[in-house]
Amino acid sequence: MNELQLTGTPFGTTYKRTTPRPMDSSEVFNTIEDARVYAKNANKAYVPYPGQIISIKGGSVYKLVIDPGMPDDSAQGVFHCKLDIVGGQNDNDDRYVRKDIAETIEKLMTFIEGINVKGTATLNEITLLRDIVSENFSGGSTGFGIYQDKAGNYHLDIDFVNIRRKMTVEEIQVNRSYYVGGKQWITPGGGIVCNKVVDVGAVYRCYFKSTDADGCEVKCFFQPSDLAICQTFNLTKQSGGVLGNRYYWRLVAGVGTDYIDLSKTDCDAGSVVPEVGDEIVHLGNKTETSRQGAISNDSITDGGPYIRVYNGINDYHLPQPKIDLNPEVSTIKAKFISEATGKNYDDIIDTLQTNVDIVREQADKEYTLWFFDYEPTLNNIPASDWTTAALKTLHEQDMFYNRESGLAWRFEKNANGTYSWNSIADQDTIRALEKASKAQDTADSKRRVFVEQPTSEDAYDIGDLWVNATYEDNTVSYKNDSLVCKTAKKKGTAFSISHWGYSSSATTAYLENLGNSIVIAVTDSEKGIEAAKTLANKGISDASKAAESAVSALSIAQSAESVASTNTSAINVMETSISALVDKIGFDDNGKITNIKTSGLVTTADFSLLYGKEIVYDENGHVDMTKMSGLVTEAGFAQMFSERAEADGYAKRAEISTFITETEAGRLISNAVISADQIRFNGNIVANDTFMVDVNGNMTLNNVTANNLTLSGDIIGNNATLNDISLNNANIKNGKIGGFILANGRIGADTTAQGSGGGLAIYDNFFRVGGTSGYAMFGDDVIPATAGGAFTATGRIVNNHPNTFSTYGFDQANYGLFISVSGGTKNYGISSDAALKAPAFINTKAELLTFGSGDYSVDFSQRNIILMYYNQPNYSGTEVTLPTEASVARQFGVSSLPNDFATMVTFRVRPGSKSITLLGIYNHNEGLVNYKMEAGDSIIVLITKVDGFRYQILNHSN
Repeated sequence: MNELQLTGTPFGTTYKRTTPRPMDSSEVFNTIEDARVYAKNANKAYVPYPGQIISIKGGSVYKLVIDPGMPDDSAQGVFHCKLDIVGGQNDNDDRYVRKDIAETIEKLMTFIEGINVKGTATLNEITLLRDIVSENFSGGSTGFGIYQDKAGNYHLDIDFVNIRRKMTVEEIQVNRSYYVGGKQWITPGGGIVCNKVVDVGAVYRCYFKSTDADGCEVKCFFQPSDLAICQTFNLTKQSGGVLGNRYYWRLVAGVGTDYIDLSKTDCDAGSVVPEVGDEIVHLGNKTETSRQGAISNDSITDGGPYIRVYNGINDYHLPQPKIDLNPEVSTIKAKFISEATGKNYDDIIDTLQTNVDIVREQADKEYTLWFFDYEPTLNNIPASDWTTAALKTLHEQDMFYNRESGLAWRFEKNANGTYSWNSIADQDTIRALEKASKAQDTADSKRRVFVEQPTSEDAYDIGDLWVNATYEDNTVSYKNDSLVCKTAKKKGTAFSISHWGYSSSATTAYLENLGNSIVIAVTDSEKGIEAAKTLANKGISDASKAAESAVSALSIAQSAESVASTNTSAINVMETSISALVDKIGFDDNGKITNIKTSGLVTTADFSLLYGKEIVYDENGHVDMTKMSGLVTEAGFAQMFSERAEADGYAKRAEISTFITETEAGRLISNAVISADQIRFNGNIVANDTFMVDVNGNMTLNNVTANNLTLSGDIIGNNATLNDISLNNANIKNGKIGGFILANGRIGADTTAQGSGGGLAIYDNFFRVGGTSGYAMFGDDVIPATAGGAFTATGRIVNNHPNTFSTYGFDQANYGLFISVSGGTKNYGISSDAALKAPAFINTKAELLTFGSGDYSVDFSQRNIILMYYNQPNYSGTEVTLPTEASVARQFGVSSLPNDFATMVTFRVRPGSKSITLLGIYNHNEGLVNYKMEAGDSIIVLITKVDGFRYQILNHSN
């Protein structure tokens, strides 16, 4: 308070005090605080004295007594006092606490049995003498508590602790029960959970939340050139029976505060497209070695659970782990030094191991795989034991795998007659050896591989291999298969085929994308696949050598004698050509090849070839003869040919060629050439309406000029010019031209009495080409009543090739007509002015349309499913004006839409998009409205001109 205002009259203004004895005087104060200030007299402005009686308005009466805590200024006649209540133990005594008013306790108060505060308690300082616990406290379970254990340590037992600034802890022990159902990676870059994926051209942009559930910032620890992996092990089947596992391992091309960019092209084989919900983990780096390490906790992969420590992950495969802890055989690649001796444990083991007992029971036609932790030389195991030329020969082609470095070698004889371990560069072989080295059955550091059937003198162990296995009895049948030993046997015991089983299923189909071409092959022979791959790399040569070069490019018969296949088919689609072939090999009862039949189709923009070829072998397996026929067409050249070559090299060829030449004056001349030993015409023959031969052989010729003409009859002459000659009963023998028959109004391939053959048939209003499994027909009516046709058609394509096997997990498919169209401003597979009828129609592509701040284009002619997206900042949505009638007409390549024009388009708003409003659409009540669509909404619209050009709603889903 500023200055104490006394209600009475101070003695100092009326009397002069000479002694400190009590005087009959009193003061009345408004509050007890005023009374205390007066009594204390700290600034010596008042005149309190011991024994003075003062009172509080409406309250207690006090006597002043000397305050021992204040200075003694009594020599100056100044006193410092404190209040002493007058009246003993009553309601006005400050020595007692009142319960009906707020009180201040100036001294320490001790509660023996406890204290119960039902309202708010304010404590400036707490000294804990015993425990503080809540009423429902149970250690480690409910309530809260601060308590001291038997060792004198204090514990805080509570459910949650939130620290907003800083916590300094000398030691933290966290107890938690949790599980990892799969594979966990610990890497420098950590990982993210993808919540949105945007295709931005060359990369997939994967977004993640930049704040967590508590509002804390989530930082991105990925860096450019990192490698990012996503892999699931849930094994949940999705629709169609496909397993739900996901996998991709891609290059990180860019990093933002809330996204990472994953490369589309720089990735591991089999990588799928990122999706929302993917957990993406950093695993490796292209260049920076400090980011190429990782720790893997794996509970689901074969051989697990395990903990592995990797280093040097710079591409899409894992190197050998430095540390591998697993339930079977745990390895740590490090040096261990004995504290007692100071020596490396490896040196100690080498000293103790005086003899390495390696099984050496390999027989001829067998090679062995060796697995050690060092690089092989001629002076270490196993080559150091091969001391003779016979032993070296026996082990030729043995392979050696260094489990420490992951490198491999093959034991081979060099050109100078010496032997050496030569490095193996084939990655497939190295990976196979790596996998074999981890198997339990290589504990003796080797594995046998038999190339012929083992005998009773051979020993084999579980895991040994038998390649090119051919065996047949009443129970099994193997033909050039790869088998693996399932039951071991010792030397001297009988061989049993039951000891062996398939190592894997044989490859029966092959598909390869070569960038500018695609080759597809189906075969039961590895060499057939290689031949099909060779086919894809050869191409088509100059059209002037059309037949020869096309046959050369497609034929795989040169290696027929070593091919174990019976059937091979291939399709090679290049950017400039399409090639197809079917190859079949026939065998007799002794397994010898009797014939090889090959048929093929080659077509380019200006050249096509359709041909068939057969090679026939005699009983000794030698080529007896070769038959070939085909049809070749160019832009200005067409040829049908048939050729047969016998074993002695004698060959005959017949052909029909048509082509265009140019005269010296620049005029074009059409030409037709028939080349054959015999040319036979049957039926009426008419040429230019002046040369005629009827079915009876009657011939009519006008103005005939003949050189060296011989006629069997009455006229014989040389250099004769004949006019107005009529020939009766003219007979042209051998009615085949180039292997094709001209008879009964038909030109085509020869047929048998049973109706086989006849791959090509041309009539005056109809032609057919193909075989029994697939053919094409075009003409006046290709669906006669005899074929079950209650309708007519001018074209018919049939493909009933057996095609039901499925090796790679997808359905096999046959196409009746495969159309590939490109290069135009607009490309159409089929244009028809009549309806198209089919049991099903499949759309396989949709238009992705992202609306931005600039212009946009909606084109219905190439896609009729439009997936829209809009996410511009500062805007809640966008409006879309659909194309006008003139614009739609241009899209479909016409100047104006026909009156009966109609097509349907499906619009859908993609996830993550803001609202999109389609303007000017007629609703079900014929009202012109605007349809506002949110993310996930879809709408089906009919575009028609029947009732005047309009967009008409058919269906709306939200």
